[in-house]
Amino acid sequence: MVLIGFLTRVRSFTWREGPFQFHLFPGTLSSNLKTAMTPIMLVEVNRPKIEIGLHFFRTTLDDVHNISSNGIAYPFFSL
Repeated sequence: MVLIGFLTRVRSFTWREGPFQFHLFPGTLSSNLKTAMTPIMLVEVNRPKIEIGLHFFRTTLDDVHNISSNGIAYPFFSL
């Protein structure tokens, strides 16, 4: 599995259907300021599916969709 990026604005995430196998696990981003930490979800995919995974997360989650009940976009940042 290869780490391809991370999602922001999420603490937990469930995706039941997908075109490939991927893993999501929690992490944090921090800055030089005291206690400035942001929860993120790190994304891993199998090495042969890196391009498919990047395309899937960029097109599915980077815009306002019906995935969120409130219409919130979940920005995906690739590494």
